[in-house]
Amino acid sequence: MADLTQVPDLIRDLVERNEAQVTNGYGLFGAVPPELHQAYLSGDYATIQKYTDMTSNDLNPIYQNIAEKAEKAFFRVTNPSNQTVYWLSIAGPTDKPYGYMWTYCAPVPHGLVGDPVTQPVVQFGSYSANANTLGISNVVWDNSTAQLAAAGIATTVMTVVTKYMKKRIAGLLVPEAVDGAVAEAGAEVVAEGIISSAAWASIASTIGGFIVGAVAGAIVYFLVMYIVNFVHKAYKIAVNIYNWDPKNAYVIESWYSDNAILDGDQAFNPVVLPHASNTITMPDGMVVPTLDTVYQYAAIVFDNKNQILEGLGVAVQVRFRSSNSGFQLKYLCPRFGDNKIGIHGGLNQSLSDFYANSSTWAGAGSYSAQSSIPDLGIPISCTTISLSGRSDQFYEFDVHIGLKPNNDFLEPLPEQPERQPLRKPERCRVPGPGEVVKMPSGTHHKVV
Repeated sequence: MADLTQVPDLIRDLVERNEAQVTNGYGLFGAVPPELHQAYLSGDYATIQKYTDMTSNDLNPIYQNIAEKAEKAFFRVTNPSNQTVYWLSIAGPTDKPYGYMWTYCAPVPHGLVGDPVTQPVVQFGSYSANANTLGISNVVWDNSTAQLAAAGIATTVMTVVTKYMKKRIAGLLVPEAVDGAVAEAGAEVVAEGIISSAAWASIASTIGGFIVGAVAGAIVYFLVMYIVNFVHKAYKIAVNIYNWDPKNAYVIESWYSDNAILDGDQAFNPVVLPHASNTITMPDGMVVPTLDTVYQYAAIVFDNKNQILEGLGVAVQVRFRSSNSGFQLKYLCPRFGDNKIGIHGGLNQSLSDFYANSSTWAGAGSYSAQSSIPDLGIPISCTTISLSGRSDQFYEFDVHIGLKPNNDFLEPLPEQPERQPLRKPERCRVPGPGEVVKMPSGTHHKVV
């Protein structure tokens, strides 16, 4: 079992109960139950859809609370093992929540604040009880300029991130949402004495990138799912890239647009996907093993640029971090007609030529495709849940590195029942001080 001293007790209890392990390094992590892992291997898009919808249904009430209340959707609890205060939000009744979201920062050992090896790691995570799916975004907080205790960091991050998400749900583009959230959160945390005005001024210009880094992976994916289902419908493609490779890191280094822009008009920055298992270097130098159902993860959401009678398409290049090998993937969502997918090992074409190359598209009606990275033999595969007819106009494209598909991966599945709409999120009360909340392990924590 991994050393889980750097994660909240509720997550450690959850992990131990399910015999899974969680890392605390910098980056985006996820964990899935065995049935969903098997669905990835078989290209079983119906099961993938089932788990996606279960997770979304569990988390949507939290997003609705954030849309209405921002940081007031969260409440404070104390981590029993180290007495660190952090922030939690739940969906469902306090005696049986089905969705959890939290912002947590483990305390840095005394005397080591400012040491670049032991910078605090802020964790923004979510857990769906019904789907048993876990998503974690770990971001390093630079404590050399604005030195805060762990609880102060968690409060600052929770405040600015929830204000940012509220503004994104309200329709603001990423740059405007970041600027507004930073200004509002800064005024509040300074007024509450959490951080000095001088310290906030020193980090205000860089905290925008921190926000976007924290609201990433599963958090941003299901945020967009909430928006397109309950706020504003728009054609979108979510490219989810999972690195299951236990030895190799990759870089999502560039993309090609066919009437596509990044969701919220944000700028593209290359994304590093560290290897999925073996070792993860943590801020304090700890090494934590992982299981084969834990992966490194990136989610990139694209919108159509010109929305009148036009769909969108994208191509993305992923490079093997330590060589010039890699692969390319593509997805076309036309305004009329079925979607198309493609994946191809090698980087011997420009992205524009790869996108235009008809031979690298999977056959018409294909939900899955596979290839391998040349010379390395590392399997790559992709699956889409829907080819047309999504009522929310949101199309998911799952891409897997280092996950060898089963022999039945490309076989067509029986016709599936029509997808049911997501449940309308129920209104969930935020518990107050003194109330008790049941955690996934069955233990109870008191709101402070």
